Amino acid sequence: MSAHGGGLFEKFFERFNSESFYSFFIHGAAFKVGASLIQDEYDIVFVNNMSEKSFVTSDQPVINTYISDNMERPLNHDELELYYPLNPKLAMLLTKKAKYLNIENIQADNDDVLQYNKMLSGNAWHFVYGLNKEDVIEAVGA
Repeated sequence: MSAHGGGLFEKFFERFNSESFYSFFIHGAAFKVGASLIQDEYDIVFVNNMSEKSFVTSDQPVINTYISDNMERPLNHDELELYYPLNPKLAMLLTKKAKYLNIENIQADNDDVLQYNKMLSGNAWHFVYGLNKEDVIEAVGA
């Protein structure tokens, strides 16, 4: 028997499944963030893709539109607008921007879609996915 209570501490960590704990922790954190966004009165605005292009997605499909590759300062606490493509012709913004107050839907043209696609591909970890090859190539700038 060890000085640590009969080795219970060691036995616990031999059987501890860190991946299960991580999954539980992430779900709890996501719930808390979601509840906080609703409480802080963020609005959901649907972005209707009216262009010939398709929205792309990635292995990091939710991005903050305030973040750019050339930022030279930290974000302010209120600089949060989440963009999430739902399918090739529809995306969602979670926003507090005044210009979207009482607006449920906006329309995106070719330039808007390309801008969202470039932001999303710039924040991807490894992979960008799209309905067609041309949209993916244009989004990643290859």
